[in-house]
Amino acid sequence: VMAGTHWRVVGKTYLQEVLASGLSRILQTSLILFLALTFLINVLTYLLARFIARPIRRLARHMQAFQDLPTGHYETSGYDEANELYQSYRQLLNQVDQLMDRVKLEEAALRKSERNVLEAQIQPHFLYNTLESILWMIESQNTRDASHMVTALGRLLRITLSKGKEYIPLEREFEHVTNYLEIQQIRYNQQFTYQLELPEQVRSYPTIKLILQPIVENAIIHGLANLYEPGLLTIEASQSEKGILIQIKDNGQGMSVERLEELRRELKQPSDVAGIGLRNVHERLQIYFGPEYGLKIDSQEDQGTCVSLLIPHLDWEDLPA
Repeated sequence: VMAGTHWRVVGKTYLQEVLASGLSRILQTSLILFLALTFLINVLTYLLARFIARPIRRLARHMQAFQDLPTGHYETSGYDEANELYQSYRQLLNQVDQLMDRVKLEEAALRKSERNVLEAQIQPHFLYNTLESILWMIESQNTRDASHMVTALGRLLRITLSKGKEYIPLEREFEHVTNYLEIQQIRYNQQFTYQLELPEQVRSYPTIKLILQPIVENAIIHGLANLYEPGLLTIEASQSEKGILIQIKDNGQGMSVERLEELRRELKQPSDVAGIGLRNVHERLQIYFGPEYGLKIDSQEDQGTCVSLLIPHLDWEDLPA
């Protein structure tokens, strides 16, 4: 009713329009809320999955790297299931490290025992022959040569002992075999002569003891002792890309192709056929320095034999244990 009049203002609204307008606003609001909630849930799901998966992925990468880094360790914190997995893995790493250290120590002890056994085999072998020759000379009243042999034997034994050292300079090994050759020249009544060549640049390189004498003994007994004319034995050292090459050559009887192949096979698969001396040196070189080092034998019947011996050129501070 308008003031001062008898008029009435009447408005007309359709219920359908009111309901449609309200429903539209509700739908718009619901859609916005649904989209916002969906986005929020996706973000939270991603972050949760990343939080859960990240430590597992890190552990997987570390376990893969363990193949190349066996002594690695992995640090983590927390008290969830992933942390328990980390701690178990950490214990496994520690146990593996301890086992590897133990295996290395046992392998080193085994190699040292093998080396000592092989070296102990070779020493009585030539000592017996030398003392037998000295005794024979004394009984024959050849005291001068017997005295010379005893002197050479004393020098030889001092080098052999070397105060318990496993390694000696190469020039000392050449000195050792020189004393041995002096003894054998007397024993075989000057049946052969010898020549040694040791370049200055390789004289101080370290080597293990008793690697030349067994080969020289083998060359004398099987190559030179039964010649009708005086034989010649040469020992030459040279430097190569792979190491220090020492060649022991004789112009003796040599051996047949069949015998040479048999001897080469026996060096790879040791037995008594290869003899104590050659097999002993070959095995010791490979135990000390690795399978790429050792002996190589070449020979021609009635022409002579060459035994090539390869050792690494190492510095004294880099010697294997």
